Amino acid sequence: MLGRTSLASAVEEVFAEGGTEPLSRDREELLVRQAAEGSVPARRRLLDAYSEFATLFALRVRPVSTSEATAVAAAQQELERLLTFPSKGPLLACLADGIIKLLLGDPPNRPLRHN
Repeated sequence: MLGRTSLASAVEEVFAEGGTEPLSRDREELLVRQAAEGSVPARRRLLDAYSEFATLFALRVRPVSTSEATAVAAAQQELERLLTFPSKGPLLACLADGIIKLLLGDPPNRPLRHN
């Protein structure tokens, strides 16, 4: 259970739109589709919503041999890729899977950092 960690807070932020209304699955799908079609406001909204999660998640799962800067860059690269070439499924799940594959390979074969 994540509890009230910074990762849990980042996940909560992902689903808060403008701090008042949650980002629903339908709204997320619409924004992803619009971002892939070139909508700058949709892309900005999704980048704002998911960047913090991507960063925190990448820092948490990065291998010992990977620098923090490299992990963050990989996470942001994966987010950008998913907004350009969307995958099927919830963006958050696809983002987490993509970050894991970029940093750890498939299946994971390197030791994780222990914080």
